[in-house]
Amino acid sequence: DILDNNIDINNETLIINQNHDHDHHGIVIPNKKLKEQYQKFIREVIKIYFGKQIESSNGTLNKSINEWECKDCLNRNLVNNLDPPTPVKCNMKHGCERLFEHINNNHNPNWYLQLSNSRKNNNPYFTPITEKAMNIYGHIDNIISNNKTLSSVSDIKDRLYSRLAPISRATLMKYINALAQEVYLYIKNDLPPKFGLSIDGWKGSNGYFYIGMYATYINKKNTAVSYLIAICPFISEVSHSAASYAETIDRTLNWYGRTTDSILYLVSDNCSTMTKLSRDILKCPFIGCYAHKLNLAIKNWLGMLYSSTTSAAYRNRTPDQVDRERLVIIIHNICIKVRSMLNIAGIREISALQNEKFVTVLIDQETRWSSIYYMVKRFRQLYDRIKVLSDKLTDTSLSNLLPSPADWRKINDPHKLGDQLNTLNKVTKAVQSQGLTLDGVRGLFDLLIAKPAFGEYFKVHLSSDSSLIVDNNFDNAVIKILSKKESNLSVDEINAVKNFEITNTVVNIDIDDNENDIDEVDIVLNKAKKVRTESLSLYNIELLKNIPPTSVNVERLFSKAKLVMNDIRSRMTPQTFENRMILLENECIWKNVYSDPTKCKHLIDNRGYLMVQRIISKNEVDEVNDDNIDVNEHLSDDEY
Repeated sequence: DILDNNIDINNETLIINQNHDHDHHGIVIPNKKLKEQYQKFIREVIKIYFGKQIESSNGTLNKSINEWECKDCLNRNLVNNLDPPTPVKCNMKHGCERLFEHINNNHNPNWYLQLSNSRKNNNPYFTPITEKAMNIYGHIDNIISNNKTLSSVSDIKDRLYSRLAPISRATLMKYINALAQEVYLYIKNDLPPKFGLSIDGWKGSNGYFYIGMYATYINKKNTAVSYLIAICPFISEVSHSAASYAETIDRTLNWYGRTTDSILYLVSDNCSTMTKLSRDILKCPFIGCYAHKLNLAIKNWLGMLYSSTTSAAYRNRTPDQVDRERLVIIIHNICIKVRSMLNIAGIREISALQNEKFVTVLIDQETRWSSIYYMVKRFRQLYDRIKVLSDKLTDTSLSNLLPSPADWRKINDPHKLGDQLNTLNKVTKAVQSQGLTLDGVRGLFDLLIAKPAFGEYFKVHLSSDSSLIVDNNFDNAVIKILSKKESNLSVDEINAVKNFEITNTVVNIDIDDNENDIDEVDIVLNKAKKVRTESLSLYNIELLKNIPPTSVNVERLFSKAKLVMNDIRSRMTPQTFENRMILLENECIWKNVYSDPTKCKHLIDNRGYLMVQRIISKNEVDEVNDDNIDVNEHLSDDEY
């Protein structure tokens, strides 16, 4: 913490930063002994690399030295007949960060770990880590983070250019499974008696139908967390009914020592199966995905919600809905035409002549309305180039598709379709963002309903009494509590949030209300984040604040899952797939922490090394001899 946050150790006491994840928050620690240990530690490190007498006559750090000669750099230059290296400039009055930076960048980023080993575990700051544990952790991190195949550790090129010592695929596989089990056990020990559950289903390329489950709760350190606890196939493959979901959930929770009675609420998409699961089987409040509701409302506003053109609802659309759908269809047809190989080549040539960056058109997707926004935005950007292309072509098929001047004004008018789609896209991103609460979503929806351009179309799907909200009492109760309107709770709403009752004082700081240069969407989001300290609350505010209003986290999980289990890896076993996804999604449990994570510099928490070393010490993994490994070893289908 001293190294990372540049804390002044000359103070008489050291107050641990409450924003960091320590075991004890805000504890005042006597600093005299810590200061002595820290100075001793700094002296040893600098002596190893710089060899300067850094102690003054009274035994403290000598702050008069401003230039430091690195012994390693000097020896390297002498061997290569080079000039002496430039000294490292560092004024000890302002700390020794430059010395540490020089060691990290030019010599050894794990200098403090090796120092720990050389001191025979006398270092009070670091636990000695073996080279074997560091090597195995490096292989696991490389495979999981970069989505590589396990067989890549046997690739001759990877071994040639990698700094890691060789390891066999079988050994690596066993350590990945063992590390995944450590993550499972960590979550099992951390999981409270009551928690929220977010679920959804997904069909993998290996033929299994998977159910993904996230547990959301307040952990023992009073921090809100959301961990992936399972992504496993259904127990009953022949049916994906509510009963099959319940059976799979019950089996998963039993492994964690919990039952379905531990579920405080269920978050999933707005389908009848999930409604029946929560209401009839799990008997817990159900929160239908608000992002899905917003998608339905926008599709309705665009006049594109209706699957059948013969339905009464389709025939009863307003003229504005019909006109918006017509404009979207015009743009869609033009983009399809322009995406041909010859037309794309023409757009590229025109872009070069106009000294513009080449971009191609985008096509909308049926399941995501936001793809319509990006298609329209890109079309407006390329409209002039498309017109030039249509004039060059002898074929009139493209020019016949171009919008009329009146239609183009509607598309390009910032106060009509373009500006309206931009507002809807910003709200969509806000709803899908992490940390948004239920009252924040309600504020955004009320903002859209209040707009004349959206109101009559959005009320059906986004109003507080919408038929899409399964548990109105629960949703309304949570929103009122977070909005400090507990006195307005009805009897049914009080019963709906009974499991969240607790007598506690809400102590939070109001956010800055500087609303200059921000639009109305940002104002609504800021108001939703404010929590005042006016009175005692009868409910667990932190738990209610962290109820996810959408199942976007599960959808993002499946997007990553498609990359891990692609068509090439379609024979991956469910157990291997689940272990890889557990490690990928819960990396905050097992990965090392760096102060500069983009470059993996300045390691400040070696939890990953420690977990791997603990696995090695348990002797639970039967190792394969890695000394004589055939780099071209053949993998059978079952092994793959």
